[in-house]
Amino acid sequence: PVVADQEETVCSDEAIGVTLNQSTTTSISVAYIIKDIDSNGLSATSVVTNAIVGNNYSSDGLKDDSYSNNSNNPVDVVYTIVPVSAQGVAGEEFTLTVTVNPAPKVTNQEIEVCSGEELGIDFGASTGINASTYNITALNLDAGLIVNSGGASEGVDFLPSDLSDDSFINETGAPVNVVYTVVPVSSAGCEGAPFTVTVTVNPAPVVADIEKTVNSGIPIGVDLVEDPSISSYIIDDINTNGLATGSNNSSNNDVILFDGISNDSYTNLSSSVVDVIYTIIPVSNFYCKGEAFTVT
Repeated sequence: PVVADQEETVCSDEAIGVTLNQSTTTSISVAYIIKDIDSNGLSATSVVTNAIVGNNYSSDGLKDDSYSNNSNNPVDVVYTIVPVSAQGVAGEEFTLTVTVNPAPKVTNQEIEVCSGEELGIDFGASTGINASTYNITALNLDAGLIVNSGGASEGVDFLPSDLSDDSFINETGAPVNVVYTVVPVSSAGCEGAPFTVTVTVNPAPVVADIEKTVNSGIPIGVDLVEDPSISSYIIDDINTNGLATGSNNSSNNDVILFDGISNDSYTNLSSSVVDVIYTIIPVSNFYCKGEAFTVT
């Protein structure tokens, strides 16, 4: 029998799936002798037992072979094979060349953000051949987390930067996690081992608006919410609507505790009620800023 050389291209750790060619003459090949296997340094995929040099292989005797390519470049595995006819006549040897493309390898990622804050990171770069796209195969959110922005979801063909604008709202009072399971994919279409991106989403404080009526010239006596989960408050704005302020009043951008505006005072020399409006941002013990609220 005469069999033409064969070529096949696979990804690292993928079964080569080859059926050996039949003879191009009338002398049919019924078996094959593996004379040599040059793996060029590649080893068999874990838990896979590859073919070895030997006799009496069938045409599909190599299909389950697979190799791990941990380099950054394609590597050829070359089988030298002799076809054998039904009469036991050995033909000319031919070669099966299997090009094994490498797959990307990305380590697990961890990040900590505040509720509502964009992640601001890309999917991790491969330590070997580059990953051109990423497939999100699972997205697991702890109870109390909801997707806020970026459209985080399972899917394929995500670009490295598609992770950066994802954000989540933590509706609990404690840190909770979202875990992405991601498969990196090379430009040749080779999928690497899955890795995870674990995002710890810290809660941000929520404080309701406050209203109080006081007399001109006396301390307003307003305490903000005293809560162990709130470390401080930032005064984002004070609209005095033209009233004269006390000499020791708080100011814009002051970082205060819950009683930080209690001693503020305002003098109203008009004949009408005038509102002073504070816009204040609560800050948690995780340094997460909540939504601004007002004190009127």
